Amino acid sequence: MLKQILFFAIIASLTSCGQKSIIKADIKSETMAEAYGDGQYVIRPLFMPLSDQAISAFDSPVEKVDFIAGGLARMFLNLGASMGLGRAQLTLVQPVPEIPTDVIKGAKIKRLFFFIKPKKGESRWSTWFNKYIRGQGDITFDFLDKMALKLTSHRQEKFESWYPSFDYKGLKKKDFTPLQALFEKKELFDESVNLEKENSLVILKYDQANKLKYLKNNQYGATYIVYTKKPAQTKKYLLNHPQFKDYFEQIHMLNETLVVELKKDPIVEEGFRVVLSEQAELVDEFKIDLIEECSEQTCLDVKVPDVDLLPLIVKGNALKIDAYINANKAPDSFQLEGFMEFEVKLKLTF
Repeated sequence: MLKQILFFAIIASLTSCGQKSIIKADIKSETMAEAYGDGQYVIRPLFMPLSDQAISAFDSPVEKVDFIAGGLARMFLNLGASMGLGRAQLTLVQPVPEIPTDVIKGAKIKRLFFFIKPKKGESRWSTWFNKYIRGQGDITFDFLDKMALKLTSHRQEKFESWYPSFDYKGLKKKDFTPLQALFEKKELFDESVNLEKENSLVILKYDQANKLKYLKNNQYGATYIVYTKKPAQTKKYLLNHPQFKDYFEQIHMLNETLVVELKKDPIVEEGFRVVLSEQAELVDEFKIDLIEECSEQTCLDVKVPDVDLLPLIVKGNALKIDAYINANKAPDSFQLEGFMEFEVKLKLTF
């Protein structure tokens, strides 16, 4: 944005040479914080698909905060990949560069979304024979019993690289006593915690027995997962379709998958279903394998605490992230995808 402003300023000065003119400003000038924030800070969202390819290629101007967001995204990616391993603890240590706190004033995780899908050629719902004779379950999140994730400020003498280190260990039932205690608290998260004094924060909890308490799936309109070989073209088609005007809250593109979020309106939701049912040619034109509406069995839109993580991030030279998983036998053939939304507050003088 700054480069664009400077570019247009230079062009204006060059084209005005040798000419007299009086310019009357009809548009009130705004600071970046007024135009793209709350008046005091510029608020910048970061969207990160949970995939190795997307995270490795991720780049943006707020390099050092994106570095942290990338480490958290890798943790969530590995957390998802480890869901089917039974009782386990997964630890990540992400080195942290020096953060320019005169510019970067805040950092929050705003959203964490997982969905589970069958691998190509597999069915979502298991047949009676596979379920009761072969012991194969449906390809849903029903196998996941409990999950929690804790973020801790960490200090280490030296690091071999900036790439995060991972450690995995299987746990016995008795080792899960501390995890169980997390779910006995009445509050979901302690959002009043003072991270200037405390050095850790639980940022994720999930319990299958009370899953609606830990999810915010119902806070949004209907969400559809679209599996397509032409995701960019499919997204463009949906956004440009005249009958879908003002239907979408947002559409995320994750590899060969679209996460289509509708506005929370029963008329919009019904209209979307009706129009889609009349667009059979879409399947062939955009090579769509499946269009599926999310449910609590197939999508986890996990609640996260509305807490500024920056005081925790700048305390040490690394972040230690501990994830705990208690899971039963996972489906034999499934794939996990998802995304994380991160929010950064910036103090800019222009």
